[in-house]
Amino acid sequence: MATESVSPRKVLIVDDDHATRRGLCALVTEAGFAAIPASSLAEATEALAREAPDLIITDVRLQGYNGMQLLAMGSRPIPAIVVTGFPDRMLEADAHKMGADYLEKPLSPASLLALIRVKLEASAPNALFSATRRFARKPVKRQLKAWIKDFPVRILDISYGGLRLELEGTPEARLPRSLCVTLPTSNVAIDVNVVWQKPSGATGWLCGAAVPEPSPATWKQLVDAVSF
Repeated sequence: MATESVSPRKVLIVDDDHATRRGLCALVTEAGFAAIPASSLAEATEALAREAPDLIITDVRLQGYNGMQLLAMGSRPIPAIVVTGFPDRMLEADAHKMGADYLEKPLSPASLLALIRVKLEASAPNALFSATRRFARKPVKRQLKAWIKDFPVRILDISYGGLRLELEGTPEARLPRSLCVTLPTSNVAIDVNVVWQKPSGATGWLCGAAVPEPSPATWKQLVDAVSF
């Protein structure tokens, strides 16, 4: 029986600097994704309509244009990563309002790839985040308390690939992409990547977080210990 092939996810890479664009294309191609290069806003607009990419990585400055315009051009919401060599907090806030992550150059290849994977997995059909697709979520045996910095956290459910959290008393601002969750009673601290989030009450958040691959053995032991 023939096996149906799965097409690689498409990443539209928009940067008017040839070396940067070529390097990013090589990075995502080696990671198993299909890179679609564009050197200008016009090229990117054409590729957006022609290729239907799954993710956009765009520089802010594109020969007098703002690359963030691409985020509003698609016929459907497309995950995006905005990069720039010129930090600007107002642009960063605008990117976050449009659902995009905002990174400053120089970029860490490992961190960028991790973010690409998280965003693509989160946007896969019928998926909230990668942990829900590969691992069954398990309810915890009790109200499991944890901490993110000085903020109390309640773990709602958990899996080998991630967890769902309720944060109380957090500022009314978008959560950072990466968080360190500490469980004092189990002496475990683990870095997780926030994949989705929504406000809960006036100053709280509900969020889904994925554990980077490979999951630490201590995390899997913890899941078995605290879940049904």
